[in-house]
Amino acid sequence: MRKRVITLIVAIVAGALLVYSLDTIASNHGSSLSSGQDAQDTKKQKYDYMSTFLSRDTNPLGLKENVALKKLLGQSSIKWAIRSSRRHILN
Repeated sequence: MRKRVITLIVAIVAGALLVYSLDTIASNHGSSLSSGQDAQDTKKQKYDYMSTFLSRDTNPLGLKENVALKKLLGQSSIKWAIRSSRRHILN
């Protein structure tokens, strides 16, 4: 039982030292990257993906709108009824 406790304590200390050393290496590596990034001049984009998401057009690029059909669809139901009664008067 005593050997297990000692082994557990040694394993915990070794794990803590490993995590600490990895954290120290990562922080040193990150600071060297940040100083390198300061030297490099980069341009930031004026827009991102989500700012243009809602302003996009949903019409496909190759298709043109039929102006005459759009005009007919915009008419009221009375004009539709008058126009269609001439065609169906003999039925």
